[in-house]
Amino acid sequence: MAVTVLAALGSAAACGGGGDGGGAGGERPKASAAASKGPAARLERAALATGDIKGYEVERPKASDAAKPAAARPGQASPAKCAPLAALPEPEARVDRVVTGADGKHHTATDVELAAYAVTDARNTMTDLREATRAVGTTKAVGAAEAAPGAKAAEAAEAAESKGCATFRVGGHRYFGLHPLPAPDKGDEAVSYAYAHREGEFVIREHVTVVRRGGTLMTFAASNLYDPEGVQDDRQAERDGADGGAAMGGGDGGDGGSTPTADENPEVAPEIIDAQLDKL
Repeated sequence: MAVTVLAALGSAAACGGGGDGGGAGGERPKASAAASKGPAARLERAALATGDIKGYEVERPKASDAAKPAAARPGQASPAKCAPLAALPEPEARVDRVVTGADGKHHTATDVELAAYAVTDARNTMTDLREATRAVGTTKAVGAAEAAPGAKAAEAAEAAESKGCATFRVGGHRYFGLHPLPAPDKGDEAVSYAYAHREGEFVIREHVTVVRRGGTLMTFAASNLYDPEGVQDDRQAERDGADGGAAMGGGDGGDGGSTPTADENPEVAPEIIDAQLDKL
């Protein structure tokens, strides 16, 4: 965003400077200095880096993964009040990092997003999130609706639907199993919740914690990939006395222990939240 702002300022200076090249050039250092103190630069300085959290590695998201879901436009989310659960409103600036265990054995990756808003907008977003997580009606824990493979999973998910945001849609994406979680006593206020959504035959389960400090919202989204059919095959293989790892087939490296099971829901590690708050 800083590059875009600088480009726009440069064009404006060139158009408004008349024939005085010195005048246009004199504005550039000021524009550059302003950008270096703007919200994008501030968030970049505050972003986590490898070495900030013992036992974890921090990376910038790959270009193919960097695009965040856009905030839902009017009419895209059903129910409408559930929209911020999947994607927060568009901020003034945003930076993203991906945190993973350095030992390579963790199933969970945590996306950390810092987003800058006007303080009033940040407060309103937290209020909207809190109300949405409370509006779940009679909900089931993440993992219950998707426990059955194939068509049975869809039937189970439909059966789990209830009023509010227990199950909701944003565009063509369907989210289910939403339930609030105890929020950490961090920042000015915090909200935590969990839900799941399908990606092909897999289920992506997410534990999300959003912490506000002033006008900055810090989103910590821990996720893992659950293969319902693979787990069913693994259980059948164990019953048959076969090797569970071979039955997984599509698992990571064929290791039966490498795929999270139905009760292995992801969690946001407290040390990740603490490290980010310390840097902000």
